[in-house]
Amino acid sequence: MDTKLRSSRAYKRQYSLCISNALVKNCVKYNIEQITHICYQIARAASLYNVVELVVMDIEDGAEGGDSANPGEIKEFGPKGQKKIKFDETLEPKGASPAAESQPKPPVYSPETMIILVLLQFFVTPPYLVKSIFTKEQQKYLKYAKKLPMIPTLPFMQNGDVHAKYKEGLSVPQYSSTIHVKRWKTPDGKIKKRKRGSNNLKTRFVNIGRDTLFELEKGQEVPMNVRVTVDLKKKIVVSPLDAYGITGLKSNFGYSVRAVKEFHQIYTESGNPDGYSRSCFVEAGDFFINQSHTQDHNMEKLPMIDNSEEFKDGQEHLLLVITRWRELQEFFKADNSDMLKEIESCESMFDNRLEIINGTKLEDAILIALAKLES
Repeated sequence: MDTKLRSSRAYKRQYSLCISNALVKNCVKYNIEQITHICYQIARAASLYNVVELVVMDIEDGAEGGDSANPGEIKEFGPKGQKKIKFDETLEPKGASPAAESQPKPPVYSPETMIILVLLQFFVTPPYLVKSIFTKEQQKYLKYAKKLPMIPTLPFMQNGDVHAKYKEGLSVPQYSSTIHVKRWKTPDGKIKKRKRGSNNLKTRFVNIGRDTLFELEKGQEVPMNVRVTVDLKKKIVVSPLDAYGITGLKSNFGYSVRAVKEFHQIYTESGNPDGYSRSCFVEAGDFFINQSHTQDHNMEKLPMIDNSEEFKDGQEHLLLVITRWRELQEFFKADNSDMLKEIESCESMFDNRLEIINGTKLEDAILIALAKLES
């Protein structure tokens, strides 16, 4: 195999992938096992083709599987009848510092969106961090996900010698441990007390799955509750590229997940500080394509994406939105933000489109679209 070719193409393009929570609604009676396998297929494709961000549109349409009286619950239908599955409102690591009362409350997402977020995050989480990141309630619904093979393109999921020198971890407060103490002793012998409602912005301690927290060198501080790669010998934070090098097909080190409740948040809350270079739409999941293609279907006026075009200003970061067009239009029209007042139509937010076979399922369309863009 020509490794030089793989290395030269490793940083040609990055992707942000945007999907809707409709993939849960399309499953047979909200079968958790089926949902797990669909999310696993999406996670494998994302890890294979250098997807660095996965965005889930939280579209609520009163699906009968959800409980309108209890927005944090979803009903699963199995061989023994139906049972309720309850999700936490937010996907946050356990042991996080309590937020101040003055801070705004986090958004409450639908149960369909929450299960997608939990599963997609699980597939790129090292096994020794699962108990630290997911609550006990969330772990109950990972029973099928835990049986699936780890994604082989992620270097920190492999069983090589990489764990002897580098490890993935989660930055935590000093007092956060397996035993949540209220007091602790500093290296100089002083006793410190945890203040109620305190929210330290930075820390030198990282949870890497050991009985005790891993302490970074003095001067090495990282923000709270973030995923980092640490050098076990030098006790510093390093980039995944320095730790693992060019591994896998596209030198991919996992992705981040987030959800949006309004259309404009897809663009304004990007995980990339510089935003997106281009945006491309791919229609998928519409099995009655002829009914949705009306005279108002202006998506067809968008130019087809030119895959041979080279991005001149550095590495390209392409936003790829894959869903049904009419579903995306409704999501756009429901957004009453001032940012969209001067934008007349949904297609104005896209630069290009990519055509695939009509009626393709969402999870299949993701792999097809990424393969076409990388061909």
